Amino acid sequence: MGYEVTGKFLRFYVRDTGSGISEEGQKKVFDRFVKLDAFVKGTGLGLSICQAIAKQFGGDIGVTSELGKGSEFWFTIPTED
Repeated sequence: MGYEVTGKFLRFYVRDTGSGISEEGQKKVFDRFVKLDAFVKGTGLGLSICQAIAKQFGGDIGVTSELGKGSEFWFTIPTED
């Protein structure tokens, strides 16, 4: 995990070396009530709530992933001048 300054934003990220997420899964992972793994507990609301918070702060959120290699989830928030 870490952060970096990109223009007028702070970009926070966390990377893993897990099973990864398919391209189709990446497109819907931030939707409400989406669970990509039926064996994991939860309602599928966590990432959609995170997305709402990031947007409320004027930032963004996203994921890049490759099956079998892992994922990187990130979000940005604007910095003050």
